[in-house]
Amino acid sequence: MKPPVRTPAIAAFLITLALTPLGAALSPDAGDPVVNLGNNTLVKLSEANGAVIWSVAVANDGALAIDPADSSVYTAIGGHLAGTDGTIYKFNANGTPSWTQSISLNSSCDFQFVTNAAVDASSSSPGVVWSESGCFGALAKSDRATGLQQWSAQTLDLDRPSIDPSSGQIFAVTNAGGQTIYSVTAGGTLASAASCEGFIDLNPADGMLYRGGGNAQANGCGTTLSQMNPSVLGATNWSVDLSSTISSLDALAVQPWQGGYVYAASVADSKIAVVNPATHGVVTSFSTAIPPTFIAIDPNGGNVYVANNQKPFVLTYSPTGALVWINLSLGGNVTNLATPKGVVGVPASSPTPTPTPTPSATPECPVPTVKISTDRTSLNMGQSATISMDYGAASAPPCQDVTVYFHAGSQKAKANIDYTLTDANGQDATSTETVVNGPLILHNLYTSRKKTSTITIKLLSKKTYNLGKSASVKIQLFGSQ
Repeated sequence: MKPPVRTPAIAAFLITLALTPLGAALSPDAGDPVVNLGNNTLVKLSEANGAVIWSVAVANDGALAIDPADSSVYTAIGGHLAGTDGTIYKFNANGTPSWTQSISLNSSCDFQFVTNAAVDASSSSPGVVWSESGCFGALAKSDRATGLQQWSAQTLDLDRPSIDPSSGQIFAVTNAGGQTIYSVTAGGTLASAASCEGFIDLNPADGMLYRGGGNAQANGCGTTLSQMNPSVLGATNWSVDLSSTISSLDALAVQPWQGGYVYAASVADSKIAVVNPATHGVVTSFSTAIPPTFIAIDPNGGNVYVANNQKPFVLTYSPTGALVWINLSLGGNVTNLATPKGVVGVPASSPTPTPTPTPSATPECPVPTVKISTDRTSLNMGQSATISMDYGAASAPPCQDVTVYFHAGSQKAKANIDYTLTDANGQDATSTETVVNGPLILHNLYTSRKKTSTITIKLLSKKTYNLGKSASVKIQLFGSQ
């Protein structure tokens, strides 16, 4: 359904003329996200509506990065045996193969795994940076145009690197007890300092580095978000504890423009906290329909892409949390999600309309047609189905918000004992039986008592919308008896 109009908790975003570090305007596809499915397929989606642009099969270890200069895509796979080289891949912006090369490290581990990637496209020494987590750790850098290796360095296990596009300086934090942050020059000279372990993301507009996340009881930064001083490795400019807003910090992303907000995602709470670096405070927070294992920011306006490693779809929220679109047909669980890094984006803006002497008449608002669909018709215990409320094929998108009414029931199963039905904000939908911004998530609980039962979800007729041909769905639950 069309997302409801919400009054933003953020009064306004700083509107700044923003260009890429190279001084050129953003490319038309700069906001298209790329999704890694099951570490065997890369899929590029449209930022406008989530439609699949292309899909390519390639086995990988989860590494995923988009080139901010030409929108090409990089991934890699390790040798999966200690002492073996890794294999790296580049795909053009249209999904066609560009090159395949190897990367190596003079160690007993070599590149057994290649788990993350980042791209420097605009410094004086550009290239693709690869990192390893598992069998200790490593960094390597390859040429963007040819894939030929420039250098490699042995480290401890690392999470995703982040690069300052103006200097090519590389930052990376350990993720397996090393308690170290590394700073590496574009040419491969390595320095390190003590650090809690978590995720990092650099704002390309001002060079500020942000760190947070990880298990606070096991060397992690926990719910503490810090702005780090890139010039004094390991030092922080300020820190803020977000525990009053989120109980875990599992993904981090920065709006890539001057004064951009920082997004801290919590899997435990299915929630994202939005932090203003200027005030070190939370300006708003919003719930997500799925736990946000992965988040990425669209540099064209700042929409937030959200995915979960147990779900086969991507959701997109506005910068303040209104649902924009959902792709429910990816065909595999998401194992990574990326938008271009190192590119200075453009904030969302709402220009003030210029009044005209004779205002045009308000156009007629047609009544939309609504249909219902499900991505699964049967569920074993512990499994979930996504129920979507969509407009019928003959209906244009509504010009005003519409609340859809439905009834969910079963002769055998009981809500919140055998199954749960929640809305896009994770709230119980069996009591309200209304939805304005879908989807609904039906979950077959491990406490499901009946051997088989059927849940029927039926749209109810209202004057505010018409019913399409598909007005109900049935989903069979398999229980323990």
